[in-house]
Amino acid sequence: MNEPQDNDIERDTETIDIFNSDLDSINPNVWFNKIESRLQYCLVKENANEGFKQYKMLVNHVEMLAISSRKMNETEYEQELEEEIKKADIKGDDLGVEMKKSMIKYKIILKNLLQRKNSDLNLSF
Repeated sequence: MNEPQDNDIERDTETIDIFNSDLDSINPNVWFNKIESRLQYCLVKENANEGFKQYKMLVNHVEMLAISSRKMNETEYEQELEEEIKKADIKGDDLGVEMKKSMIKYKIILKNLLQRKNSDLNLSF
């Protein structure tokens, strides 16, 4: 009963036809939105280990996208990440620890993205 809904979520959030759409879809803001949907999906997967691995991979992708699109300063981000991990007293490298680190990364990335006062969205139709 849950499977059709899961397939709908996956279909709606994982596919984007870059080649047949206009260039606005290449805007990093669109990708952030799509990745947010995928991250939520990862947290409700039946296989938690698989969901955690996908979550970690997507957060790494968001990190790369935020830094490369200059929506976040890499040096400041790395400093803040190091401070947050120390503050949370996270040690080790098992999957649970990596998931906690990924959640901290995503929290910092979202904070930086949502605090931006300017936008580079194309508002023309």
